[in-house]
Amino acid sequence: MNPGILERIIVRWMRSLRFRVAGRVLPPHSFILALPHCSLFIASAYFRDRDMVTMVSRSGDGALIARVLDGLGYVTVRGSRTSGGGEALREMARLSSNHDQFAITVDGSRGPAWRVKPGVVELARLTGLPILPVVAWGPGIRWPSWDRLVVPLPFARCTLRFGEPLHIARETSREDARMRVERALHALRMEVGL
Repeated sequence: MNPGILERIIVRWMRSLRFRVAGRVLPPHSFILALPHCSLFIASAYFRDRDMVTMVSRSGDGALIARVLDGLGYVTVRGSRTSGGGEALREMARLSSNHDQFAITVDGSRGPAWRVKPGVVELARLTGLPILPVVAWGPGIRWPSWDRLVVPLPFARCTLRFGEPLHIARETSREDARMRVERALHALRMEVGL
């Protein structure tokens, strides 16, 4: 199949989804979204057309994901923990002068699932923005991969649950901050049964 056709199909599929937010926490105006890789499909569909900045790996799969996200109105920066991540984080911080919403899949790009990597904490330190934990799910399938990606059916009603925004003080150690994000995501995971 022509890659351009595949991208358009995925974008239309993602635009067909409907959403509800469970719980009492709603996103603030400015934040760094911290999501597990399994919630990537649904969360990306929910936050479309907001000029949100996100990091996408430099891999072949990352190229497809970047084109899909471009079609959903995201600003993509290429890099990952294993290839160009530091450079990508600095570029995202530079973009914070014109953008106030960012997203990082905290356990990507290779896992282990639900294990938060330090990039989200570093971006919070560079920008001063709060970290907003989120999990998302809906009717569909769990992809048989390391992340158990939730792939919802077209036109599905999907659900998101946000944790409280986490403000990272400069004096907080990177490991303490990373663990704080991981605990917040783990609590959301337990609440929703993912």
